[in-house]
Amino acid sequence: MTRQAAHNSFQDFVSYFPPAELPLTVQYNDLHSYAKTNDPLPDTFLADYLLPYLDFEVDEFTEFLPCFQIYGTEQNIQLVFWTGRLMHYAFYLITYEKSGRFVDLAEIAGFYSDRQEVFQRMAHLNEDSEVYIVETNLSTNEKQIVTDQTKKWVLNILPDGHIQKMQIESI
Repeated sequence: MTRQAAHNSFQDFVSYFPPAELPLTVQYNDLHSYAKTNDPLPDTFLADYLLPYLDFEVDEFTEFLPCFQIYGTEQNIQLVFWTGRLMHYAFYLITYEKSGRFVDLAEIAGFYSDRQEVFQRMAHLNEDSEVYIVETNLSTNEKQIVTDQTKKWVLNILPDGHIQKMQIESI
């Protein structure tokens, strides 16, 4: 494949992710709105631009859906996609150089179980290349969220596309 064909291929891949207007909140049930408006990714794009960089095993039941693109800079492109696996539904932020070279990946929102407990994670993306994430355990019998069972952190998307994770002690 020529360099130009590879570049066009990456641009075609990116075209599956419509630009998002920020600020934006993402949670597990947002999948339905993206499924109505976004086309699924062709297998060739999955094989070239997502599968090699995932931090989990993919099987025949794993599903993917492009969601949106955010922040893009002169140096990089930042995309959000959804993936569905057995007992784990998640939105991921993935960053690339403009050439299509992978830079970084982070899970930002979703709903999952570790077989004993159920967790929900929400993300708020702002205009300053920050993603605020809150995760809570839904397995408790409490009627309100128990703050000592809630994790909070912020992701900073650096100018080079790398994602920096910082724990937040209190909000």
